[in-house]
Amino acid sequence: MENTNNTQESPIQILYAIYAIFVAILVVATSKEHGFFYHTFMFLLALVCSRLGIYIGDILRKIAMPDSIFTSGGMKDILMQKLFWFIGPQAIGGFAGGALGATILKMIVE
Repeated sequence: MENTNNTQESPIQILYAIYAIFVAILVVATSKEHGFFYHTFMFLLALVCSRLGIYIGDILRKIAMPDSIFTSGGMKDILMQKLFWFIGPQAIGGFAGGALGATILKMIVE
């Protein structure tokens, strides 16, 4: 019998996780103060907040994405618009979430 549970990760979810890890590393790499445990906690908080930002960006994308795209520039503009609506809101939300997580930790510590 086949397993009917839908537990397999989709490729876009794997990309979201990779992007969240990238944002968390970027946030930790730009912080120069405090010690190891501060940076570890900052990484975890930025990872969680970045992941939440990605999901919020995806929800907003589904709400705001237009049904059709009209441009006057040709194929290049159409591809740019499609690329933006495919990954743009999630990328913006992930970066904002990671930065927010680091800011929250800085406000708590200082």
